[in-house]
Amino acid sequence: MKWDVISMKSIYLSLLFGFTVTCLPAQTVREYQPYLFVFYNLENLFDTKDDPETKDDERTPQGRYRWSEKKYLTKLHAIADALMKLGKQKEQMPSLIGLAEIENRKVLEDLTTLTDLSAYNYKIIQFDSPDERGIDVALLYQPDHFIVNNSVPARQLMHNEYGYIDETRDQLVVTGYLSGTLLAIVVVHWPSRSGGRQRSNAMRNQAAFRTSGIVDSLRLRHDQIPVIVTGDFNDNPKDNSLAVISVCDKVRAQKSDKLYNLMCALYNKGIGSIGYRDQWHLFDQFLVSHNMITGSGDFLYWKAGVFNDMSLQQSAGRYRSYPKRSYSGGRFTAGYSDHFPIYMFLLKPVSGEPDVVRNTQQDQ
Repeated sequence: MKWDVISMKSIYLSLLFGFTVTCLPAQTVREYQPYLFVFYNLENLFDTKDDPETKDDERTPQGRYRWSEKKYLTKLHAIADALMKLGKQKEQMPSLIGLAEIENRKVLEDLTTLTDLSAYNYKIIQFDSPDERGIDVALLYQPDHFIVNNSVPARQLMHNEYGYIDETRDQLVVTGYLSGTLLAIVVVHWPSRSGGRQRSNAMRNQAAFRTSGIVDSLRLRHDQIPVIVTGDFNDNPKDNSLAVISVCDKVRAQKSDKLYNLMCALYNKGIGSIGYRDQWHLFDQFLVSHNMITGSGDFLYWKAGVFNDMSLQQSAGRYRSYPKRSYSGGRFTAGYSDHFPIYMFLLKPVSGEPDVVRNTQQDQ
């Protein structure tokens, strides 16, 4: 359902969210407003037209997948359906949606106007990147909740194992005001494991250092700004590339310049967002700055999760419980994506004096 920032009921942490709130000199209960942030890798959301500048031939009517207008529209509605189901379960539609594997702005315009998402007036931030397949990252946002201050693509000049430049997706850097407070968002899609994990490690490490530099630059320009990095990292939370920019321990995150990885607890439980060779991987992640875990800033994170609803899963066969993708074994299955969407809640205080807040809620 569509909800209004001003009219939505405030939520008491001590009653619903399991938070411990300590305030000096006397204890009070503080009201917080929740905002839902989603990231979703859409697995090759291409239109049907051939772009002569990119390698998109497989996703055309004459290509390998016989990518027709009917299949394209089916996928658009499937993606919208997944987001609507997530919003219904969480009792609010996302204020912010990070996306990966989208071909261009047109597919986002179609997604936000030709499907049930049209009711929410999502606006688009997207830039064409030099990726050879033409896929980009993007951010959708509800303008009633988020006002854009600045958005830029951060170009990466990646060098492969032979020393040649390998063009990949830009990293999207957005600053804006969520409910009146400045927030920084970085949406990424780090290089894939094509050719094998070990062979491609160096590329993701390069991407990690680029992301780290972006975060440092944001902090220099905007002191104490809350920062969220999200996307498909093509590595798990405890892999070396993620260690460049994030940590899994809250105490270490508060004492260092690295971000706190919200997905570590989920990964430790064996929860994944993508299945490959009989193993779950949690490539899709949220990383947040330390001021979002201490309660000392303008935003506090509540929890993060993987939206692995049964309706988004393969229901039978060898890949039962895996994400139900658009193609399986070369056959169009009218599915969603080979990734599950992930989500996190941001909380912003709406009343009361600043408190010291300790988050005791486990990520789910």
